[in-house]
Amino acid sequence: MDLKLEKKLLKRFPVIYQQYYDDAQSTCLCWGMTHDNGWFKILWDLSLAIEKELNYSWFQKHKFLFKKRLSRQWNKWLDKLSPVYEDDFVVRFFKKCSPISFEGQEEIESLRLQMLLKDPMDISFQKKLRLLGLKMLYWYPYTGFAATQVKEKFGILRFYTTACTEPIYKLIQEAEHISSITCEVCGKPGTLRIDGWYKTRCDHCQEEYDYKNGTLNGIKRAKRAIKKQINTKKKTIQ
Repeated sequence: MDLKLEKKLLKRFPVIYQQYYDDAQSTCLCWGMTHDNGWFKILWDLSLAIEKELNYSWFQKHKFLFKKRLSRQWNKWLDKLSPVYEDDFVVRFFKKCSPISFEGQEEIESLRLQMLLKDPMDISFQKKLRLLGLKMLYWYPYTGFAATQVKEKFGILRFYTTACTEPIYKLIQEAEHISSITCEVCGKPGTLRIDGWYKTRCDHCQEEYDYKNGTLNGIKRAKRAIKKQINTKKKTIQ
């Protein structure tokens, strides 16, 4: 989605999309809304319905946003103060898995955090302190309902969130169903197209896509149509 449309959503629904500025280790929303502009209205209507269902007061909204900004700054400050400890086992393990793209800092840190979160009971406090340092003081307060990822998958809108109620889950399901019959590019009625990728497009946008992208799919369709015509003529002659 275009950055202008994303900013419009962030400005109108700051609590729902509060994870937009977080890092990739804690959310997938940092990559933005990874779909085309045609579903903007669906996303807008869904956000309005969710906001109405949540019914947060003005004080609750500003409290959640203040805690989110404070925790984000606190965690960034801890990252700067606590250097990455290059554990030998983690370095050897990561080099073995990906020797080409090994850089050594962020990759080791993310892998170490995964190891610690996988089985925290078997790791002593001293080892946690040695590996994480001040990162043990990470703060993730409760800041209300939030979207964690918004994307297109198999031609349908996917809207992943934190824990939600049954009415909100039904609203998300309804929006995903509407996206399956709405063109992802222009927002007009469309159908699911399967030609290597799953995409929901209208006839006009599909023709433009075939024309711009080398029309490989268009050529294949033309050949199939010609073959069908030849086969039908042969059958009629026989």
